[in-house]
Amino acid sequence: MKKFLHRVRYGKRVCMRKAMLTATTLLVLLSAGCGVGRPDLPEVDRSTISVGEAKRGDFLLRVGGDGVLISDRTAEVDVPPGQQIADVQLGQPAVIQIGSIIVSGKVIRIDAPKQIGTVAITPVIVALDVPHDTQPGAEVRGRIDAVTVKDAIYIPRPALAPAQTLLYRLNSDQTGAAPVQVEYGQLGADVAEIRSGLSPGDRVIVSSTAQYEPFGKIALR
Repeated sequence: MKKFLHRVRYGKRVCMRKAMLTATTLLVLLSAGCGVGRPDLPEVDRSTISVGEAKRGDFLLRVGGDGVLISDRTAEVDVPPGQQIADVQLGQPAVIQIGSIIVSGKVIRIDAPKQIGTVAITPVIVALDVPHDTQPGAEVRGRIDAVTVKDAIYIPRPALAPAQTLLYRLNSDQTGAAPVQVEYGQLGADVAEIRSGLSPGDRVIVSSTAQYEPFGKIALR
């Protein structure tokens, strides 16, 4: 009988200890701002993100990148990987930005890719329509009109495309966003074709969102 009563008292103490541990764990979670079964969403300041809208229609795919002024009549535009370099052809129109000046031109040569660190870039040589008196060696930015894409869904190119295939789509009242998987089509310097995952009118975050992916949904403020 004594052994039985001892077991009963011991069992009660174990149950009470477990209950106290459970209550303590719950208080810790609540004090940390975590709801039971529904943790708080991380809040993201709107001023720290870039948002683009999905549209449908024809668009001009431009290829380009940074480069250098070779002479007063020619510039080299270094096209990084992940763009439609295969669509660049001799004679295509281009624009070269030299400082605050925009100069038009056309493609006259496409060189073999060259390695810069771990990245292979393709130099494209552009002849300027008018001579420019800036010293050769000056930094430039160039865009080449490569191809017109017909009847496609497109967005401003995400910062980490094509590697970034998980984009955050904003909800209807623009107070939050949830990740959605997308498939890219043709990629230019500034625009990305979307083959699946988005519909016209969808708004997505096109700046980097890698830091939010562990949380899933996010709130916007």
